[in-house]
Amino acid sequence: MNLIKSRFRILPILSAFFLLIFFVNPTVASVSPITKPATVPVLHTSSVSPVVTLLDPSFNPSLVGGSPFCYSGSLGTIICYPPNFLKTAYNFPSTAGRHGLDGTGSTIVIVDAFGSPTIQSDLNTYDAAFGLPSTTVTILCGPTWTGATTDICPLNTIGDIATVGATAAGQACGGVGGVEGWVEETTLDVTMAHSLAPGAHIVLLVANDCFDTSLYGAELTIVNQPQYKGSIMTQSFGEPDDLVTCTALDPTNSYCVSYDPTLLNLPNLVFQTAANNHWTVIASSGDEGANEDAGVLGTLELTPSFPATSPLVLAAGGTEGSPYGGTYGAEPGPGGTFTCAARATCDTGLVVINGGANGCGTAVRPGEPTSCYPTGYGGESTWNEVTNFALTGGYIGYTSGGGMSTLYSVPSYQQIVPHKFTTLLGNTVKATGRMTPDVSFNSAVYGGVMAYIGFLGRWAVFGGTSAASPAWAGIMALANQANGRPLGFVNPTIYTMGLLGTILGPLSSFHDITQGNNAVCSGLCGEDGFLAGRGYDLTTGWGTPNVSYFITTIVLLNALTGK
Repeated sequence: MNLIKSRFRILPILSAFFLLIFFVNPTVASVSPITKPATVPVLHTSSVSPVVTLLDPSFNPSLVGGSPFCYSGSLGTIICYPPNFLKTAYNFPSTAGRHGLDGTGSTIVIVDAFGSPTIQSDLNTYDAAFGLPSTTVTILCGPTWTGATTDICPLNTIGDIATVGATAAGQACGGVGGVEGWVEETTLDVTMAHSLAPGAHIVLLVANDCFDTSLYGAELTIVNQPQYKGSIMTQSFGEPDDLVTCTALDPTNSYCVSYDPTLLNLPNLVFQTAANNHWTVIASSGDEGANEDAGVLGTLELTPSFPATSPLVLAAGGTEGSPYGGTYGAEPGPGGTFTCAARATCDTGLVVINGGANGCGTAVRPGEPTSCYPTGYGGESTWNEVTNFALTGGYIGYTSGGGMSTLYSVPSYQQIVPHKFTTLLGNTVKATGRMTPDVSFNSAVYGGVMAYIGFLGRWAVFGGTSAASPAWAGIMALANQANGRPLGFVNPTIYTMGLLGTILGPLSSFHDITQGNNAVCSGLCGEDGFLAGRGYDLTTGWGTPNVSYFITTIVLLNALTGK
């Protein structure tokens, strides 16, 4: 019997279905209660239940002005960021000039189930809209994942989505909707990594389905291929840490009653091989906060997400702009618009912008001019949007994952951080296992990133820690280029940098996130969670990057240690 249902980390904001349901009456009185799943959870698979918002059909960033104010009929306006806005806020180095960094020489391997039949055209559309250099994605599929002529990808046409979704494997992965979620995730992962490191080689590693054996089996083949030595891997999927080795649940499907520790052998082999071959491996920390079992078992114990909990993986958590929405506040609702006047300084939360010569506003038709441009960093707090009822409909899954593993003990590099944490409900929790996340990146839905979904023919805004993992892959590609060779396993160095940052203050490699919590309902379901605070915490790790400082520091420390 298949038992573990793992959660995929994607939130491309609100599907047309959800738009009709949620925004007839955009005010929801409370968070929906945590409920038990209607069927027995399918363990050892990765599934997706995307909450997707599509922008208005007329929206096209190559024709329509207005960024960072995207037109959404149901929300009126949603704050949305093109790549240059994120790069300005996080102080990315220039890609131009003698010392420019664009990731040249690095390879980013993006791991997804099923893949996407439109990924190359999706990326081409994205690049044309935002003036990015084009690139060709190398797509590797089974059974060899070497590019052999005998390898066959699961999805080759848009029609294959429905066909594969109806198969036994497709049904185990959530049916047609689940397969569509992986297609959307593929688009987010590829566009995010490429937008931040446009010179890096992008490889899409496509697993045949969402079973753990398929995902980690595909990974094992590529980490052993000599031509990919020193690459960067990004994984935007996961499952509750306490269920990874579970083989049977109790009759009420509330907790595990038997375990098989050997189920860790395959992923452990993948990550150890990757470390030996100088890979940097990254995973998103999850979207159900400190309570990853909530969406699988309907229970509220403190549980982080695997594979982010592996000590050999860099765990990427999430943040949102602070103040939320900046000076604009929440979404204005149908017909509502935002503006930033000419030459005015305007705060959108994460990114501070200037109105430029003409200003900008919510664009509702092609050809509307804009002159707004990003000027710097605003502020951030822990990603937890569950109380934004107009956006979420009161449902969970909008919160930065983090906590302590029951699979792995505290690694040596985490001995320098506190081992006791006060929770949202005032409890004291002692760290007895590997802690996550390590670092974070913007994951907000309201203040998310744009991407083009080719199989739907629409632009959308994406959020979730799905965005954080490929973003950090792009950052590491720039760092590898600056270093002149792959940095490989970086977790120990990052913890040294985090500790230094508590001394360096404004010269730190990280923005220290000190506000917010990661309880899956923000405490409204009676659940516990962890609090943000000074230095390292279990909501955002060391925080989000000041990328230029991060690269300078990690290269310097690498040279000093002779790695």
